[in-house]
Amino acid sequence: MKTLLIMFLQFFLFNLTSAQPQFWQQTNGPYGGQILDMVVNPSGQVFATTWGGGVFRSTDHGITWTQSINGLGNGVYLQCLAVDSMGSLFAGTNTWGIYRSTDSGNSWTSVLFGLNSREVYSICPSHYPLMFAGMENGVYRSTNGGTSWTGAGTRLSGKYVFALGVNSIGHVYAGVDSGIYRTTDNGTTWLQSFDSPTPSSFVSIAVNSAGHIFAGNYGPGILRSTDNGTTWTRITNGLPSYISTIQIRNNNYLLVGSPNSGVYRSTTNGETWEPINNGIGEGDVRSLAVDSSGNFFAGTWYTGVYRSTNEGTAWTPTNLTNMSVNDIAFHTTTVYAATQGGGVYKTTDDGSHWMRINGGIIGPFVYSIAVNTMGHVFAGGGGMNRSTDTGNSWTTINNGLTNSFPRAILITPQDMILIGCDEGKVFRSTNNGDNWMQVSIDLGFHNATCFTNDSSGSLFMGTSNGRVFISTDTGIGWSELTVGFFVGKIWAIKTNSRDDVFLVGNGTGVFRSADHGVTWTRTSANLTNANISSLVINQRDEIFVVNREGVIRSVDNGENWNIVSSELTSYTLNRLGLDADGYLFAGTLGSGVFRSLQPTTAVSDHNTVPGSFWLNQNYPNPFNPTTTIEYELPHEESVTLRVFDILGREAKMLVNERQSPGTYHIEFDATNLASGVYFYRLHVGSYVATKKLLVLR
Repeated sequence: MKTLLIMFLQFFLFNLTSAQPQFWQQTNGPYGGQILDMVVNPSGQVFATTWGGGVFRSTDHGITWTQSINGLGNGVYLQCLAVDSMGSLFAGTNTWGIYRSTDSGNSWTSVLFGLNSREVYSICPSHYPLMFAGMENGVYRSTNGGTSWTGAGTRLSGKYVFALGVNSIGHVYAGVDSGIYRTTDNGTTWLQSFDSPTPSSFVSIAVNSAGHIFAGNYGPGILRSTDNGTTWTRITNGLPSYISTIQIRNNNYLLVGSPNSGVYRSTTNGETWEPINNGIGEGDVRSLAVDSSGNFFAGTWYTGVYRSTNEGTAWTPTNLTNMSVNDIAFHTTTVYAATQGGGVYKTTDDGSHWMRINGGIIGPFVYSIAVNTMGHVFAGGGGMNRSTDTGNSWTTINNGLTNSFPRAILITPQDMILIGCDEGKVFRSTNNGDNWMQVSIDLGFHNATCFTNDSSGSLFMGTSNGRVFISTDTGIGWSELTVGFFVGKIWAIKTNSRDDVFLVGNGTGVFRSADHGVTWTRTSANLTNANISSLVINQRDEIFVVNREGVIRSVDNGENWNIVSSELTSYTLNRLGLDADGYLFAGTLGSGVFRSLQPTTAVSDHNTVPGSFWLNQNYPNPFNPTTTIEYELPHEESVTLRVFDILGREAKMLVNERQSPGTYHIEFDATNLASGVYFYRLHVGSYVATKKLLVLR
């Protein structure tokens, strides 16, 4: 009987979870990301490793890409990729060793057995089932297709092996920080093949079908050997100073990529070179691949994968979405995204299309972004930048700044700007960023990580070491508040319409103050996972946070929390944002931006009985001609809801009846009312609440 009960509960819970409606959809971008390696399998599918976003696969010659993360750890940073003659894929990580896929990337399993190191720089399949892996402490060898590993010889023990290559007779070449080594006995012994006169890491090695070996390092040009590594010649004709990747097209046809000069091509076995960067610019190219149809692919560190169908004559960006998003801002119908590596992007159609808008001014790393009441956009990265034309052009505004790395921005309703920078510095501007004054506050070696303001004009600041400050004079002077709990780094700080203050601590959950920060309460007691990185509050004062369990909501000021969606548990979410219509946007680590399918104001929880009377702000507001007014009743009571004009005259009776406990949504149609300010009042027993609305024709 007990077994049957357990089976019934499991079935019930499964169906309850399965019935959960879809909450998120991934937007089409921002395209780009940090690509470190690419390979093509025997079936012609193209794979790209990303920094934090797993593996991406294209089955249509790079036209479209899909993410392949099933079995990979959350937020795994992949550094190298390889495919063996059987079609198995191997991905090397910076901390988690090696993953293998035997089904074209549909699923991945960890293959760690025998590895004493977990940082993998290169993987090189030899004659199946033999393969090698370059690690932070030498070379490891597998004789069973990567299932288990052992150290390969002692000569390279303790060396960083950044690159590996193998020729047709099984000789393996290893690039280290002091030169190139070679083994002719499957890794048992290693002999130095090239001794670099100065320390210079060899990060790329390739061998063509004629047995010619090519190696790239921090030195000028590339090295070539035509005698199995006995002698080497450095070729610099037309090449930049650093080669990060080498790809063999055929015997005499080579491609190389450079971190600061894009892609170069040689059709003379490396004797002469020409740049082929039309459409790609002089980007930071970290990887190259050529598929069986002759399509070229270039993986960049900032802007994703580019594709050429005419042997590099022209390049076009692909739709691979591996961009890490640090911050999100909104103005009317435009959404702005500050990214890690791609600068600033914007969309005017809810993410269907994203446009990169750096204007030649903004660098690739932007940590914060905000928009003022005039629609001027402010982006903080390598200094402060301002755009007055929705990102079409930018101006650098650093006058008075003594630190060029703004990490947090707040713009008040009066358009006063606060920024928190590195080295514990906080700056303030009252003239649209033309000039900055440093705020007198001692944060030590810690930084301001977030700001917010309430309706009275008070400003709140959270810091990287869990301190909270308040300013009541527009940010000139600051006083520290005592939270009374260990908070850790504060990721977010927000206020609701009642001026309650909420903050999110690093791994410590959500905290609330109902008295301007004088006293604090931990409000996340029933959250089973307190690792929350962002918090937003919608127009109904509902709180949304995200952790490893999904999207979590509280409708009672943080007292209780319920899971709204469990869809994005395999992603790392950096930042949440709410647009004017209540749609939730999530910026991820390595997977672009997601958007909720419906506004948060439409998310319902029919099983929750409100804990108190409450009148929410109408939405939308301003409106024309209809808006929704929501209120909550904890028990049955007689209710009146009326609308008044600015002179106190009743304009409309919306509700006048006895109602059961629950949450009510009342549509107010102002078609017959003139434009202007009105007030709506909820009267329930001794509870009376009034809020303002604006009819705008």
